[in-house]
Amino acid sequence: MMVPEFEEALNKLAVGEISEPVKTPFGYHIVRLDGVTDERIKPLDEVRETVVGELKKEKARLKVRRIVRRVHQAALVSGDLKSAAKEHNAETQTTPFFSRAKHDLEDVGRAPEFYNLAFSLNENEIGEPVTTPEASFVLKVAGKKASTIPALDAVRAEVEKAAAKDNDRSFTNEKFKQFAERLKKEQDLKDIAADIKEDVLHTPYFSHADSIPGIGNVEALKDKVFGIGEGETAAVSALGRHYLVRVESVQKPGEPDAEDRKKLAERLARQKSNFVLQDWLKNLRERSDVKVDQAVL
Repeated sequence: MMVPEFEEALNKLAVGEISEPVKTPFGYHIVRLDGVTDERIKPLDEVRETVVGELKKEKARLKVRRIVRRVHQAALVSGDLKSAAKEHNAETQTTPFFSRAKHDLEDVGRAPEFYNLAFSLNENEIGEPVTTPEASFVLKVAGKKASTIPALDAVRAEVEKAAAKDNDRSFTNEKFKQFAERLKKEQDLKDIAADIKEDVLHTPYFSHADSIPGIGNVEALKDKVFGIGEGETAAVSALGRHYLVRVESVQKPGEPDAEDRKKLAERLARQKSNFVLQDWLKNLRERSDVKVDQAVL
């Protein structure tokens, strides 16, 4: 699946042809079509290794989760997580101290559920098992260290940088409010853009399902734009950016032509093929009797 602008340019090419520059929300592209493979549902023999591999991984994940639950129950009874883990052939690790602001542990990664639980537990308390896509954990808080206020000289550069950034953000937000009020009264983007030495950018037509060309898939902005009429303006803050917009014109949906129908049919066929494959894999998992190779654990 590709953004519509890219897919449209690709669909116009024959094998070996190179497109004109194509603009999408991600930038400019020059596309060459190297080859085309007809879509099809792969036979079981062709995907057997992949399916078996995925089933082994799923089976291994389930086994790990069962072990983690047993370790957790044993640790609750004894109060000793290390002994409970050793009893079930699992290992324990002790992390260095970490804080809410700096907690990117190498063996944990970005797992907010892990850190949220850690900061909710008391010292020596054992938490409920935490499962992420990569791993499963049983946590015990081994110790807590009181927060301290560092000497100003040690953090002066960091504080000054944060203060400057905060001032810049406050100034920008305040100016944006002023421009938003002015836009509401004047309904003229060009004068405001001239005052702040910015260009007024024009997008091509887009639908609520599309990513906005040159901006991206900003839902809050799309919701606001599709809630106003032709010639009306709006101010929107979203994802750390500020937008002053005016709806230049609205194109009502019409009857799709033959090319539009063809593209729609191809997209629906791809989606249906994917749904069929996922349903087939689900049924295959339910019916399969799989032995787990210990080497993958």
